[in-house]
Amino acid sequence: MTIPTIITLIGASLSLALAFYALVRNFRFFADRAFAAGMVALAVEQVVVLLAGQTSELAMLLQWEYYRLIAVALLPCPWLFFSLSFARDNYRDYISAWKWQALSVSLLPLLLVVFFGHDLFANAAFFGAGTEWILRLGWAGYAFQILFLVNAVLILINLERTLRASFGKGRWRIKFTLLGIGSLFAVRIYHISETLLFSAASVRLSLLNGMVLVLAQLLIIVSILRDRLHRTNIYVSQQVLQNSLTLIVVGSYLLLLGVLAKAAQYSESGRLLLDNALFIFLAALGSAVLFLSEDVRLRVSRFIHRHFDRPTYDYREIWTTFTARTASLVDIRGICQAVARTVSETFGVSGVSIWLTEDGSSRPSLAASTVLSGSDPVTLKEIEKQVTVLMITMRDEKTPLDLCRSQEESGTARPGLNAGTSLAELPFEGAITSSLPASETIRYCAPLAVGGEFLGVMTLNDRSGSVPFSFEDFDLLKTICEQAAGILLNHRLLESLRRAKELEAFQTFSAFFVHDLKNIASTLSLTLENLPVHFENPEFRKDAMHLISKSVEKIRTMTSRMSLLRGRLELQCRECDLNELVRSTVTGLESAGNQAFTSNPGAIPKLSIDPDQIQKVLINLLLNAWEASPERGEIIVATELKGNWVALSVSDHGCGMSEDFIRRELFQPFKSTKDRGLGIGLYHSKVIVEAHHGSIEVESRQGEGSTFRVLLPLVSTRQAP
Repeated sequence: MTIPTIITLIGASLSLALAFYALVRNFRFFADRAFAAGMVALAVEQVVVLLAGQTSELAMLLQWEYYRLIAVALLPCPWLFFSLSFARDNYRDYISAWKWQALSVSLLPLLLVVFFGHDLFANAAFFGAGTEWILRLGWAGYAFQILFLVNAVLILINLERTLRASFGKGRWRIKFTLLGIGSLFAVRIYHISETLLFSAASVRLSLLNGMVLVLAQLLIIVSILRDRLHRTNIYVSQQVLQNSLTLIVVGSYLLLLGVLAKAAQYSESGRLLLDNALFIFLAALGSAVLFLSEDVRLRVSRFIHRHFDRPTYDYREIWTTFTARTASLVDIRGICQAVARTVSETFGVSGVSIWLTEDGSSRPSLAASTVLSGSDPVTLKEIEKQVTVLMITMRDEKTPLDLCRSQEESGTARPGLNAGTSLAELPFEGAITSSLPASETIRYCAPLAVGGEFLGVMTLNDRSGSVPFSFEDFDLLKTICEQAAGILLNHRLLESLRRAKELEAFQTFSAFFVHDLKNIASTLSLTLENLPVHFENPEFRKDAMHLISKSVEKIRTMTSRMSLLRGRLELQCRECDLNELVRSTVTGLESAGNQAFTSNPGAIPKLSIDPDQIQKVLINLLLNAWEASPERGEIIVATELKGNWVALSVSDHGCGMSEDFIRRELFQPFKSTKDRGLGIGLYHSKVIVEAHHGSIEVESRQGEGSTFRVLLPLVSTRQAP
C-alpha cells in the first residue's frame, strides 16, 4: 500500500468519524449538521480519489474525475452555511438574510457539473514519464474552478469574521476548528490558482488535498478536545464587510502567482517557486497557529512595547513625585493615601482604593481611597464582600488584571485561580460591584506583594471614556504596586520590631520586679527562720517588725514607680551619706539571718544619689556574695575615695567566676551561675549604676572568690572612666 493510498484512507476515515461525532454530539444544532454534511462530502471525494488512483485507462480516469468533481461541487453549500452559523449566537439572522444568496452561489458549481459535464475537459495527456495524467480544461472546467474559488473566498471571509469577533476563552476553544476548515479552502485556492494558471488539472494535486485534509482534521480534533462539549456563542455584527484580510491575502496571492508564472517563462527559478508553494502554505498555516495563541500574541506585543514604542509617561517625574510623597511618612494609612493619590493622578483614574490584609487573613481592610472614604456603610460593606473574594483570587497573581477582559482574553486558567475556575464564575462579572455608581465600580485590580509576602490589593475604577489600560499602563502600575508593597512591608516589619522591643522591655521590667521581690522575700525568709529561736528577744522582735514594715514599703514603692516600662530609669537623687546607707543595709541583713558582714567604711563625702536604687544594688551584691559562700565565709563591704570617684566594694571568698563567663555573659539579662537564679540582678544593678553615671568593675577567680566594685562620681554629671 502506497503512501498516497494511506493518506487518502486516513482522510476518508477521519472525515466520517468527525461527521458521526458532530451528529451524535447534538443533531439539533444547525452548524453541527452542516459540519457533518461537509465532512461526508470530503469523505466521498477521498474515496473517489482512492478508486481513481487504481486505474490507468483514460476513459476510466475521466469518469472518476467527473465523479470527484461532483463530490467537490457538494462542498461549498454545507461549508458556506457552516461558516455562517458556527459559534455564532445570531446565526439565524445570517441564515435568514443570506439564505438564497448562499444557496445560489454554492449550488452553481454542482449545476455546472451536472448539466455541462462533457465540457469540463478538452483533452488529456501524460505528464513526465507517463506516471501522471494532465487534464486540459474546457470552458465549463474554467467556470467551475472560478465558481469554486468564489465560494472558497466567501467561506474564508465568514470564518475570518467569526475569528475576529471571538476573544478570550471563546477564541481559545474555536480557533483550531477555524484554522482547520480555513486551511482546507486555502489549499483549494492554491489548487484552483495553479489549475487556472496552466489551464489543466493535475491529478497529483488530489494528493495535496488529502494531506491538508488530514492536517485540518487533526486541528479540528485539538479544538474538540479543548471545547469539551461546551457551546461557544459569539455575536457577529452584520455590517458590510470592510478591510477583509481574506480578500487582501487571496488577491495578493493571485497577483504574486501571476508574476511568478511570468517569471517561469524565462527562468527555472520561477517554476521552482511554484513547485514550493505548498511549503509556503504550510509555513503560513504554522505562523497563523502560532500568532493566534493569546500567550504568544501578548509576549510579542509586550516585547514591541518595551523595546520599540515611545514611552507615554515621564517616569522621572512620576518617581520623583512618588518618592517625595512617601519618603517622610511613617504612618501606613498616610503612605497608602499618598500612593492612591499618585496612581489616580498618573493614570487619570478617579477611583483608587488600597485594601490591606488583616493579620495574614483574606479579610480586607480599607487603608486608603480616593472615593470610598465618604461611602455609606452599606455600600462599603458590599464592596468589602467582593474584595474579599478578589483577594483570594489575587493572592498568587503577579500582574495587574483587567477584570472585564483578563480571563476571557487569556483563554487559559490563570495561575492564581483554581483549576476550572474563571473570573466570570466568581461572584462578580466584568467590572465588579457594577450595581454601584461608576466612581465606586472596580475595573482593574493589582496585587500588593513583594518578597513572597501578600499585603493586599489595589483596585481602580474605569478611566473616563472607558479607555482600556495599555501594556505600558499595566507595567507601570505593577512597578508602583511593588514599590508601595516594599514600603508597606518595611513599615510592618518596623512595627513588629517596635512591638517586640516593647515586649522585651516589659519582660525586662517584669524580671526586675520579680528580682526585687525575690530579694525582699529572701530577707523575710531569713527573719521567719530565726523567729522561733529569738521570738522572746524584744530587740529581735523590734528589728523584725522594722524589717517587715520596710519590706512592705519597698513593695509599695516598686509598684508605684514603674519607670522601666518606658525604657529608662527615673532617679530621685538627693544628698546621702553612703556609709550610713551601707551600715543600715548590712544591719538589716544581719538581723534577718545569721550571716556576719565585715564593714570597712572609708572617709568619703556625701553623694547626690537615689538611696533606694543604690540600696537595691547593695542588697543584690550582698545577697549574691552570701549565696556564693556556701560555708558562710566572710563578706567584706568597704567604701573608699579614689580620685573623683567613690568606690563601694563587696568581696567574698566563694566559688568565683570564670574569665569566659565574665567576658561573655556577666551583666547580661537572664544569665546566671546559680541554679535558681533569674540572671537579672547584676543587669539591673548595672542599669542603676549607669543611670548615676557610674560603672561596675569585677575581679574574680574560680574557687577563690569575687570582688564587685561600684564607682560613683563625686559630681553626678561626670562620666565613668
